[in-house]
Amino acid sequence: FTVGKYVDLIVSNNTVKQIQLSSQLDGVLTQVNAVNNDITLKTDSGQSIPFKLNFSPTVEIANKSTSTMADLKVGDKVSVFLSFDQTIVTKIVTNKTEMYKTLLTTANTKQATLMDAANTNYNISLDGIPIFKADGSAATFADVAVDDYVKLIYKGLVITKAELVTPVRGKVTAVNAASS
Repeated sequence: FTVGKYVDLIVSNNTVKQIQLSSQLDGVLTQVNAVNNDITLKTDSGQSIPFKLNFSPTVEIANKSTSTMADLKVGDKVSVFLSFDQTIVTKIVTNKTEMYKTLLTTANTKQATLMDAANTNYNISLDGIPIFKADGSAATFADVAVDDYVKLIYKGLVITKAELVTPVRGKVTAVNAASS
């Protein structure tokens, strides 16, 4: 450990139990300069950390198999992966949450055809993905219903979690056009 290195601390009852060199930092991009190859990351603790990118890191963005630095935007939530000596950014992975409408489900393969807000369809496998109901309780693929919505949490190209969005359904019993 030397001055300037990023570390992860595991603390219990105000006692440091473990210190290890960080292999990734999470935060929000506050500056992206593809021309000068540098970025600035603001961590959850509020610290702004600049990175000079001497090499083009791998970039992973949800639903975009070939991404580059040019696809990153200020405000993106990301995980920045570092080399073992923390001198090189090896990968930048976006952390996104996307909402989809379920168009079709195939139970035997646990695949769903989903549509995003831009009316783009995706065939997505939910096999092995943890699925939760709106109340936080566990769900199964059988709970994914056609015409309902599902929220997918991505880390780069990988879906880490699926949340079923419970719709509120009702019946219109009256309309007062005069009062809008």
